[in-house]
Amino acid sequence: MPVWSPDGEKIAFSNEELELVIMDAKSGRKKVVDTAIWEIVEYRWSPDSRFLTYSRTEENYNSTIWVWDDKNGKKYPVTNDFFNSHSPVFDPEGKYLFFLSDRFANPKLDWQEEIYILDGRTRPYGVCLMRDTESPFLPKADPNSDDDEEGFKGKKGKKGKGDKKGKKKDDDDDDEKEKVVVEIQFDGLEQRIFEIPVVAANYRALSAVKNNLFFMKYLNNGMVRDPHADKKQRGSTLYKYNIKRDKLKVFSKGIRGYEISADGKKIAIRKRDQFTVKGIDEADAGWDKGDKGDDDQENKNVDFSQWDMRVDVRVEWKQIFAEAWRLQRDFFWDPNLHLVDWKAVRENYRPLVDRISTRDELNDLIGEMLAELNCSHSYVGGGDQRRPESFSTGVLGIDASMHRSGYVKIDRIYEGREWQKGLSSPLAAPGVKVEAGEYIIEINGQSVKEVPNYNELLLNKAGKIITLSINDKPSSDGSREIVVKPLRSEYLLRHYTWVDNRRAYVEEKSDGKIGYIHLSNMMGRGLSEFTSSYLPQHQKPALIMDVRHNGGGFVAEMILSHLNRKMFSMGKARHGYTYRRPNTAFYGHMAAVCNGETGSDGETFTEGFKRLGLGKVIGTRTWGGWVGIRGGKPFVDRGGTTQPEFTGWGLDGNWLIEGRGTDPDIEVLDDPAAFLRGEDPQLDATIQYLLEKLEKEPVVLPEIPAYPVDRGH
Repeated sequence: MPVWSPDGEKIAFSNEELELVIMDAKSGRKKVVDTAIWEIVEYRWSPDSRFLTYSRTEENYNSTIWVWDDKNGKKYPVTNDFFNSHSPVFDPEGKYLFFLSDRFANPKLDWQEEIYILDGRTRPYGVCLMRDTESPFLPKADPNSDDDEEGFKGKKGKKGKGDKKGKKKDDDDDDEKEKVVVEIQFDGLEQRIFEIPVVAANYRALSAVKNNLFFMKYLNNGMVRDPHADKKQRGSTLYKYNIKRDKLKVFSKGIRGYEISADGKKIAIRKRDQFTVKGIDEADAGWDKGDKGDDDQENKNVDFSQWDMRVDVRVEWKQIFAEAWRLQRDFFWDPNLHLVDWKAVRENYRPLVDRISTRDELNDLIGEMLAELNCSHSYVGGGDQRRPESFSTGVLGIDASMHRSGYVKIDRIYEGREWQKGLSSPLAAPGVKVEAGEYIIEINGQSVKEVPNYNELLLNKAGKIITLSINDKPSSDGSREIVVKPLRSEYLLRHYTWVDNRRAYVEEKSDGKIGYIHLSNMMGRGLSEFTSSYLPQHQKPALIMDVRHNGGGFVAEMILSHLNRKMFSMGKARHGYTYRRPNTAFYGHMAAVCNGETGSDGETFTEGFKRLGLGKVIGTRTWGGWVGIRGGKPFVDRGGTTQPEFTGWGLDGNWLIEGRGTDPDIEVLDDPAAFLRGEDPQLDATIQYLLEKLEKEPVVLPEIPAYPVDRGH
């Protein structure tokens, strides 16, 4: 994002070439401040427009803080790469530079898996720009005295450079100040860093106003949403820290972002899709008591209801088309764009923009253009589309058929996982007492015979309480009424029924010797499936990892790393069970199952499984789409495209996966006829392979040795 200097003469911005650039606003002349190994996205000017501070990523993936001097064109380090430091900002009075840094390490343990994560590592820090500037947290001779009423201490015993002599000011006095002139002595700068005494947490987005810091705190809520979680707790908490008084207080809760005005007097806060503008001291009502509301919030919200914007969509569509083309030019993984004449492609498709009539057609056109690159993960979607209001149909988690009587016969009730919300049919709830073979007679008092399809009576009933008339015969006579709440979707219910049935099948066919884990994707749900399924099966002598129909994501390397842990010893207490070291390391034979619907990061898993020597891969060749993408870069109307950007090669120096996929070690074709018969040839082949492997190479753990008979063991 471009950042203007306070004097309005210069603009700082970064580009796709990983450069930080300064441009003179009048002449347009540019000069490169720095080039990093990744995009530079955090940069702020000093109040006198002379210095620019920024963070950049280093070779060890930590970020460091730097300062560039416009006077001599040189850059200087503020921090080293031993710690991750970010979000730098100058004190508006020009005495300090503040930043956030991850320097507190408090490992959080998973005792069963014997792994740890580092969370809540961040704290604000400051650095004195001049050697004779005191830290604002030096001990006082009289602990009951107030700080210097004129702001931060500057040189010992003197007024700060930005203060007027002979006139005392409160923290937020608005009187005109002398012009701030920032001076920095770079020699020994890192030795002048001081800590802001607040509890370490997950902080980001640091800003500074006179005597105060603002920063956001977010919670690590994991990757899977708890269906019982309080939706009001979403978003981050904005804190205001008064440096003079050493006071940290909540300024606003549940926010998505904020921005402070250039004069430091107003703050704009975004909560969901509502923007609020208030004075820098106007915290949410009751914030000091932990209340969530704001009694006067309505008066501070920005009212968009009267805003009117007229858009020439054809002009806008031309701009969006050009931007979609340009983004591929600048970010596509191959600078040669797969040897496609990209300019010629633009000229071929551009005239068609004048012939389209809807935003959907623009997406279709852009999609056709991107297809010329013949690369995976080239998506287009969204935008200012016109959509009618939609209503969801409630579902009951059953297989049903129409009886000749006109009533609906319940052929199967998906019991699923009754202990987890949304993963069981409402007809399987304890006390409902409905069985397969019974009939649905009425829904909310209306006979199912009156409509062509009983689902019509469930329109807009998802998550709402309804009544069903049930009978054990196709007749209204003697029917009984039950109360249920239809599901919004049956997808996960049916999916996990499929998974649980296969796990039971493997258990039966292998006489309990082989475990089974299916990963639906490589995102939050897939990682949750792995962690919940691995632990209860890790002691089996063999394990099947099923990644068929895996939709991809980004966690494959974590799962591979976990499976690659090696057991090196065993032990036990005087009384109790025998354990392994590491505690849950797998010791046995593994195999993976894949097919043509194994895609993206699912292919990372299959390729890594082979290259790490974890076991054989069985099935059919995978999808062949591996060049990764990221979010960001939306169009002006919030539509967007993805740019295939991240690729990779093996340690043998050859490109991997894209356009080819991962070949299995043992090919077993999908058989549609067998599928319709309820058979699974690929899974059967994997079970057979592991049973033969166990026969040839039994997994035997050593028994406890004889206890020592002398002290020398």
